Amino acid sequence: MHLKSCFFLASLVSSLIPFTNAKLSIRGISENELHLYKPNAEGRWKCLGSDITINLEQINDDYCDCPDGSDEPGTSACSNGKFFCKNDGYISKYIPSNRVDDTKCDCCDGSDESLVKCENTCKEEAENYKRSLEKHNQLVSDGLKIRDDWVAQSAELKKEAKKKYDSVTWKITELEKTKQNLENTVKALKESADSDSRSILSNDLEEIKVDLYDLLDERNEYNERLNALENLLDEITLQYETDNFEATLKEAIDSWEDIRSQNVKKKVASEKIHNDLKSSIAHLARIAKEEATYFGFFKKIEKDLTDVYWNVKRSLIDFGILSPSIPATSLKNTGGFYLENVQSDLDEAEVELEELQKEQTALLEELQEHHNGWDNLYRFLKGMTTERKVGDYIYKVVFFGNVLQNSVDLGNFVEQNGNTLKYSNGQSCWNGPDRSARVFVECGIENEIVSVLEAQKCEYSIKMKSPAACSASQFQTSLLKNGNDDPDEL
Repeated sequence: MHLKSCFFLASLVSSLIPFTNAKLSIRGISENELHLYKPNAEGRWKCLGSDITINLEQINDDYCDCPDGSDEPGTSACSNGKFFCKNDGYISKYIPSNRVDDTKCDCCDGSDESLVKCENTCKEEAENYKRSLEKHNQLVSDGLKIRDDWVAQSAELKKEAKKKYDSVTWKITELEKTKQNLENTVKALKESADSDSRSILSNDLEEIKVDLYDLLDERNEYNERLNALENLLDEITLQYETDNFEATLKEAIDSWEDIRSQNVKKKVASEKIHNDLKSSIAHLARIAKEEATYFGFFKKIEKDLTDVYWNVKRSLIDFGILSPSIPATSLKNTGGFYLENVQSDLDEAEVELEELQKEQTALLEELQEHHNGWDNLYRFLKGMTTERKVGDYIYKVVFFGNVLQNSVDLGNFVEQNGNTLKYSNGQSCWNGPDRSARVFVECGIENEIVSVLEAQKCEYSIKMKSPAACSASQFQTSLLKNGNDDPDEL
């Protein structure tokens, strides 16, 4: 008699026990599914996937009666059936029933093979599984620590970008005011080219007086802060190497934080007093020119006034009122050419304003960029380069930049979807499309290019590891259980 036929008779007797007080047991079925194999009152059983009914004895009879193969879980008769491996001590699983009794051990407990003896390897596989799980979770943990550090550094870079944006915005506001004043001045000069220079000079001097008072108030506020800081330092020095030093130091730090939080309001821009001084000297020159009888006398007056201008300006700089960064604009061509000078200043202001507005737009776009889960990493990762030699080529991946194969551009960053970065519009292939690349990033403890594959002509698939791709959701819990009645399918 054929060996498999002998097995069938033994299997039929052992796997089908009539429903008496004894517990039903069917080969290839988990205990949780045994209730699906109860016969009806006539002793017949209905296929799980259809209305066909068969005798209970036809289950596991090595003949496929049900279209879904549910009547042959413990034989290889049905190509679409499934066999349950209990795998005590490891993880229960299902295998295709056509692999039952094929003399290859698929279940670690050997329950799928009755024709050959299979060694029970469930304990060893459980130990290997535990080690693999522990290694995986440790990698995720280490990667998350690095990622958290990157997130913190990225947050600082974002603060710096926001601070720079605010600074540029403030400069734009101040420059717009300066531009408006210059426009008004140009308009007034054009409308009253023959206006009384003495009247204009009087207004200039009044402006300078107001500017000086504002600057003195501002200087006094800074002096008060300086005095407060000196007092704090004196107190710290007196308490040094005493029992009260730490308390005094903490109190001093708190006091300084309070002082620092009280921002000194800038009352007047240095550029304004510079322009007011320049305007006053120009109008003095105009008066001198209007009243001078001889050309030589006018030149002497203009030189003397120019010396006065620089002496006043130097004194204001030494006194700390006027910024030394104010350009040392010459007073040549003042007087009758004052309108041209103001117009030139206006043109320069318009150019500077345009440049600042471009910078502001770029900073705003950077602050508003979104990168699908990497928003809190973007600023730190941008420009970070990873490279590896694969075959005859050196591949370089620049996060949010480009991808290179030696010196050949494989594409520039265009979009991100989860942990996948897309690079397009690279160097054109000969007789083909523009090169492009997709970078698939998985969790790792360092940036590393794992593999490079040209999936299609000039389309590259690059696998990487990086802490950037790590997340708490990647931690895995053990599938090992005390009991195996409710298995997870592998």
